[in-house]
Parts: sequence; structure tokens; C-alpha cells
Amino acid sequence: LSRTGVVYELGPRGGSTVLARFDDISRLQLDQAGPDVGPTPTPTATLAPPTSSVPTATLEGTWIRVNVNTLNVRVGPGPNYDKIGELSRDEQIRVLGAVADYTWLAIDFQGGVGWVATEFVEVLGTLVGVNIVQAPPTPTLAATPLPATPDLIIDTVVLDQAQPIPGRAFTATISVRNAGATAVGRFAVAATWEPGGVFTSGFVEGLAGGQSAQTTLTATVTGTGIFQVGVVADLNGEITESNEGNNVYNITYRVDYPLFANQTNFQVGVDTFLDLYGGSNEFKWDGYNIDLEPGASVGILSGVSYENVHYGLLDPGVINNTVGLTTDQVLAGTVIGIYTVEGKRGVIRIDNRVDTTIWISYRVYNNTP
Repeated sequence: LSRTGVVYELGPRGGSTVLARFDDISRLQLDQAGPDVGPTPTPTATLAPPTSSVPTATLEGTWIRVNVNTLNVRVGPGPNYDKIGELSRDEQIRVLGAVADYTWLAIDFQGGVGWVATEFVEVLGTLVGVNIVQAPPTPTLAATPLPATPDLIIDTVVLDQAQPIPGRAFTATISVRNAGATAVGRFAVAATWEPGGVFTSGFVEGLAGGQSAQTTLTATVTGTGIFQVGVVADLNGEITESNEGNNVYNITYRVDYPLFANQTNFQVGVDTFLDLYGGSNEFKWDGYNIDLEPGASVGILSGVSYENVHYGLLDPGVINNTVGLTTDQVLAGTVIGIYTVEGKRGVIRIDNRVDTTIWISYRVYNNTP
């Protein structure tokens, strides 16, 4: 086994330049071939047209690059939805969400939400963790008459951040449709975001029968956790509707601190020292026990899954074991909170254990939002 690595610097337009190569623990000269690390990405000189957002050098979040000459942007995830615009080859657009099988992506398009087919783009980053968005209703091919009385329905709510960060503003784009034939005037759309009960509201100026529109709500919350909130159309009950019971759209989201490290199913052999992040080892796995290094502490988290652990759950009142864990505690499925030697909060899951080998998943948080 060996470890290879390449360090890249991202340019202002999303391209990258190789700064350093490593072969196991040795740094290579840039003109050395070194290990086969695949093709080196080259910077693009193409500026995105005004209809798209230009990513920053850090490419915060998940982005896509169009790899066809012309890509249709639609109002929903499928070729049967209306086309609302186009993207050109090499345009880079931020991803806001996806359908459950990731075949269609919701993107930031002209200040609202559009949909593109995944097969025609290159994903810059990872789709893991992006919001799964419920698709708007499929357009009907037959000319079905609309009910005479107005009926306001929220089709989608898409957050501009897959995971809002405490203390940083995030924006929700809400798509509202009048499923009735009679036009309606101005009405309010609102939501109270958690944690902290942050109330936000906006307005749709009016909708004709069968018409859809988008509005946005922006909020900043503090604290962490996983929450479900209802986004409400016609908050004040000003519109008489045929169905008053379908005005709420429930959205589930996670608020958490950003990560320094995130590993999945990492194999740890007997007598291995492990540094989760920062340059100092946190513990040694001797094949039976986890022995902590000075400065690290752990605590078993009961009644919670690894996926649902967030920064606020990593309480020093629970993570106060400075010695380690015995062999009867190191079992598949065990979730462990940890403070690294550098004082960072993290969480570990024992994925599997076979003889003297364990497999773990872990993530380490940045203590600053």
C-alpha cells in the first residue's frame, strides 16, 4: 500500500494549477512523473455569461460545469417540463439540490431555481449532502380544466446551502403555483426557521390561473441540529381557496458547523496511531482497545445515529473520558464523540470490526462557523 497526493491551487475562474506532488511521505519535484494521478485539470479562460454566477476561487458548495454546447434549463426535473433558458459549454453553476436518484439537479439560475439533467454536466465537488428536492407536479399533457376557485400550492422549497452554517445567512427559494382558474392578488409567504424561531416573510404580487412564481426568504440562525419547518403560502388567509389544507410545504434541513475532515469506512490495523486532524495523534488502536493520547478525550453517544450527530451534541459533559475505550466498547455501530488534541470537536462511528482490524467513519469540525 502507498499514499499519493497532489496539491492544487484554484484560480479565480475555477481552474486549477498543480503546486506539489507527494509519493507516500516524499515530496516530488513537479517535473517528476511520480505516481499516476490522472490528468491534471487545466484552468479555463471562459467567463460565464451574465445569466450565471461565477464561482469563487474556493468553489464553496457543489458546482457543475456544462459539457455540451447547449443545455436546456427547465422548470422541473424532466424533459416534459417547460424550458426556461439555456446554458452554454463550460458555464459553471452552483447546485442547490437534486432529485433522489441525482439524475436531475436544481441550480441557481437567473436569481431563481432551474433544473438540468446530470448526464450533460461535470460535477465539481460531490453531490453527497446536497438537498433532496421534491419534484414539482408533472405537467399534464391533456387540457384538463382548472377548478374555478383559486388554490395556492407550494411546489418546491430549495435552500441555497446544502447545510446552513450558524451565523451565516441562507436563502430559501419558494416556488408557488395557483392551481385554480381564477387570478389572485398579493399574498404573503412565510416560515419560522430553527433553531431560534427566526421568522421570515415575503410576498407574491399575484398569480393568474395556472401560473407559478418564485419568491425568496433569507434567514440567519444560531445553534445546530436537524429541523423540519413548514413554509406557508397565504400566511394571513387573504385568499379564498378551494383547498385551504395544502398551503404548507415541510422542509427538513441540517444546521451545523463546517468540517475540517470527513472520512468514510477508514481501515485501522493493529498497533496503529491515528491523527484525525491537525498533526497530533488522538489515539492508538492496539487490536483490542482504543488508548487515548494526552490531550484527547472521548465519550460514547447513546441513542443517536452517526448521521444525526451535530456540533451542539458534542458536549464536554459527555466527552470526558481521557483514558480510552475497552474492547467490549469498541463494537460495530458504536458512535463516539471526541475532542482532538488540538481541541476540535469530532464524531467517530465503528463501522465494522474483524479480529484486530476496525473500520471507522469520522468527521472533525471547525470550531468557528
